[in-house]
Amino acid sequence: AESKNIRHQGKKKKQKPLPEITEEEIPFKIPQTWKWTRLGEVGATTTGKTPPTKKYSLTEGLIPFIGPGDITKSNIIKNEVPKKISEEAVEYSEEAVADDLLMVCIGGSIGKAALVDYIMCFNQQINKITPIVLDSKYLFDVLTSGYFNHLVINSAVGGATPIINQTRWAKLPVPLPPKPEQSRIVKKTTQLLGLVYKLEGRLE
Repeated sequence: AESKNIRHQGKKKKQKPLPEITEEEIPFKIPQTWKWTRLGEVGATTTGKTPPTKKYSLTEGLIPFIGPGDITKSNIIKNEVPKKISEEAVEYSEEAVADDLLMVCIGGSIGKAALVDYIMCFNQQINKITPIVLDSKYLFDVLTSGYFNHLVINSAVGGATPIINQTRWAKLPVPLPPKPEQSRIVKKTTQLLGLVYKLEGRLE
């Protein structure tokens, strides 16, 4: 993580302050101890990049290079990623490390998301957020929720090939609970998902 921060430090533009959330934007009521904020205010967002293919191979390195097809409908990253790039090529891509979150931002699979647990790079069809004031697992629950998926689809532009760029994505509202509440929500959703997987196993 340290090498990534040093490597890309000079490339990042300072993000502009985001506008206050209006009443019309609030999707549903939340407890009084919570607050609505924008995605770009709870972490640093960016869009992926593909290294110049004339100079760098996308198959002859060691670092996984993620595209939309590598994130499953179950919101996890596939174990076997066909494209891998070199350390040198990473300089011309965008890097994600453990606890970052990735979301497909274009096409028919727009809205698929994944929580990163090892170093990888990703292309321009994917947006990333590095959580700062939110638990990464709680934010994953938010990004994969029905309400957020609905917002992503409805905020996308482009007709047949919908796209939500980093600016629009960063403006989407997310509920911000106190830190202890975030942990309780993650614990509960983990338990519920465990029950779902057991039931699915029995049905199979």
